[in-house]
Amino acid sequence: MAHDHSNHAVGAHGGPGLGPHLATGAVMAASGAAGRGALGRLFTHPLVMFALGATAGYFAYKYRKEIVDAAMRASEMGKDYVMNTRETLEDLMEEAKESAEGAASGKGPA
Repeated sequence: MAHDHSNHAVGAHGGPGLGPHLATGAVMAASGAAGRGALGRLFTHPLVMFALGATAGYFAYKYRKEIVDAAMRASEMGKDYVMNTRETLEDLMEEAKESAEGAASGKGPA
C-alpha cells in the first residue's frame, strides 16, 4: 500500500495555504527576538537604569507642585462623579418606588 503525499504540503509549493504567511511570521519572530535582546540589554544596564531614575526624579521634583495640583483635581473630580452618581441612583430609586406604588394602587405609572 503506497502512501500519497501529493496534496499534503500544497501551501509550501505555491498553492493555496500558509506558505507565504509562515515565512513572514518566521521573519517577524526572528527580528523581534533580535531587537528585544539588544534593547533589553541596553535598558537593563545599571548606568542606564540609574540615569533613567535620576531623570525621573529630577522631573518629579521640578514639577512637584503641578503633580500635586493635578492629583488633587483628579481626586475632586472623582468625588464629584461619585456624588452625581449617588444622586442619580437615588432619583431612579425614588421614581421606581413611585411607579411601583402607582401600579399597586391601580392608577398605573404617571
